[in-house]
Amino acid sequence: MLKSLPASVFLALACVALAIAPETYCATLEFDRRAILGGEFWRIWTGHLVHFSAQHAIIDISSMYLVSRTVESTTSRRYFLFFVFLSATFISLSLLIAFPELIIYRGSSGVLTAIGVYAGSVFWRESSSMKIVVTLVSGLAILKTWIDITNTQSVFSSLPVGVNIAWQAHLIGALLGLCLPKFISTGNRLSTLG
Repeated sequence: MLKSLPASVFLALACVALAIAPETYCATLEFDRRAILGGEFWRIWTGHLVHFSAQHAIIDISSMYLVSRTVESTTSRRYFLFFVFLSATFISLSLLIAFPELIIYRGSSGVLTAIGVYAGSVFWRESSSMKIVVTLVSGLAILKTWIDITNTQSVFSSLPVGVNIAWQAHLIGALLGLCLPKFISTGNRLSTLG
C-alpha cells in the first residue's frame, strides 16, 4: 500500500510532522550557514522541510502538495523525487555560495517554486488553453518576487515578524524549474546510450 502512495504525499507528511515538532528539533534541521560549513551537511536538504511558524508551514505545505501532485501525475515517482532532491541540493548550495548574507533559511517555497515553474512549462507545452493561465500566474509570481526583493517584510508573507523572505531561494528555484528538466532528460538519454 505504501508503494502506491504518491511521493508528494510523503513529502507533505514529512513537512507536517516537522511543523508540529519542538522548535529545538527544527533548529537542528534548518539551513544554517555556519552549521553547514561546520560539517552539518544534512541541513542542505532538511532546511526545506522545516518552517518558521504554523502559518508558514500550512501555506508552503498545501501549495507544495497541490503543485507536486500535478507534476507527479505527469512524470514517474522516481523522476519527481530526483527533481525534488536536485532542486533542494542546488538551492542550498547556491545560497551558500552566492548569498553569504543569508544565514538561516527554512521552508519549502524554493523547491515549490522549482516544481511550480516546471509544472507551468509542462502546461505551456501541452495545452494551448492553459497558456493564458500560465501567463497570468507567472506574471503574479514575478510581481510577488519583485515586491519581496524590494521590501524586507512583504505584505504577502506568512513569516513571523522579523524573519525576512528568502527571495533568493525563490529566484534560484525558478531557474531550476526551467533548467533541471532539460538536464535530467539529457542525462537519461546519455545513460541509455552507454
